[in-house]
Amino acid sequence: PASADVARLQASIAERGGGAGSSASDASGAGAASAGAEAAPADPLAGAASLKEEGNSLFSAGRTKEACAAYARALGMAAGGGGGGGDASRALTLALRNNLAGCELKADRPADALSHADEALLLSPGAAK
Repeated sequence: PASADVARLQASIAERGGGAGSSASDASGAGAASAGAEAAPADPLAGAASLKEEGNSLFSAGRTKEACAAYARALGMAAGGGGGGGDASRALTLALRNNLAGCELKADRPADALSHADEALLLSPGAAK
């Protein structure tokens, strides 16, 4: 179920032209993306965390669509990481859902933001963010 949500989110972002490789990708963004991709087979959670940091940088730089795409790829890696839902995987997934909600709000897509916020609350009902 979570992987289906991730695939749908990635397809939606790609349709909007928000792939992290689109248009103005700088050298550091490209390096982080390839580093995340290389880390995925050995340690999916480390790769997902790297993509999350890339997304944070993109979001801070005002590159919302690219940040959303990075967060969505990270969520896919975290969901498919085979971590068994451990604490680290759960915390990363929670952070990614919160970040995706913020991206969607900034992109004026409140229904999508609400969907991510709901998923975050399912992971951690007491989460303040």
